[in-house]
Amino acid sequence: MTVAIRRPPESGVAPPGKAVLSMSGLSHSVIRVDTEEKLSVLTVQDVGQVMPGALVCVVRVEGTPYLCQTDEVGEICVSSGSTGGSTGGSTGMAYYGLPGMTKNTFQTIPVRASGGPISGRPFTRTSLLGFVGPDNLVFIVGRMDGLMTVCGRRHNADDVVATALAVEPMKFVYRGRIAVFSVSVLHDERIVVVAEQRPDASEEGSFQWMSRVLQAIDSIHQVGVYCLALVPANTMPKAPLGGIHISETKQRFLEGALHPCNVLMCPHSCVTNLPKPRQKQPEVGPASMIVGNLVAGKRIAQACGRDVAQLEDNDQARKVQTIPPHLSPFTWTHRDKV
Repeated sequence: MTVAIRRPPESGVAPPGKAVLSMSGLSHSVIRVDTEEKLSVLTVQDVGQVMPGALVCVVRVEGTPYLCQTDEVGEICVSSGSTGGSTGGSTGMAYYGLPGMTKNTFQTIPVRASGGPISGRPFTRTSLLGFVGPDNLVFIVGRMDGLMTVCGRRHNADDVVATALAVEPMKFVYRGRIAVFSVSVLHDERIVVVAEQRPDASEEGSFQWMSRVLQAIDSIHQVGVYCLALVPANTMPKAPLGGIHISETKQRFLEGALHPCNVLMCPHSCVTNLPKPRQKQPEVGPASMIVGNLVAGKRIAQACGRDVAQLEDNDQARKVQTIPPHLSPFTWTHRDKV
């Protein structure tokens, strides 16, 4: 599926654009221009202009597909008659014979902040993260399948791989044989890096390289790595096109079937939501017990006595109700007080 077209400079179109973006801003899905002198920046070039007759929009990654602001990064969606598929509309990608799954996976209807759709036509999800710059130039900064959300911030696996390869890669690991993914640990995602180690690499040199990689990722991306594992050469699962099969590598890691030769784990640098240690509470006194009972709704004291039964209408009851003879004069004298 075509997202943008780059025309030759002779046709009079705008020259290619370049953007130097802050990695910290991108982790919050915000575009912040920075300087090239810093290491924590990402330099990207546009992939061309929007196709003639096509509509391109950027929607938020999670939840309702609201339109992103001009300074936000999101998923690029395209609507064009030239990308029409078997299900109609603008779906150029489809599952054969499964129109329902095709619609749920590839189609979306972007909406404005008010909740209304921006167009009557459906859009196609490209699974590309980016934004639309000046002169309708499209910039790509990552992919949806490589997005990792750690501590509320989004990091792209390709950027982490590029940082790891920048630390003397050819001496210890193979270029292009690195997998970066996230696993759930203590109710949050943690980053795991797996690479194939060269046979001639020493154990001491590999550990020094792994230490430098952890420091580089922490300083550039401001995120800690949960585990960095080196496995023997040609042991990581391969994808049909020759690359690393990320999901299969992650499954083997969770099952403990990777059999790494070197492992460096730093949970203290990335697991920041550990519960606080228990503190010894002061002894509970009588006043605390009384307050606790009151809060719990318990009655501290209550009156207990003999129940006064109702007198029955019989002879015994009349005897009790009659006034004794020795009190009759007193009653007649003080009848107003009786």
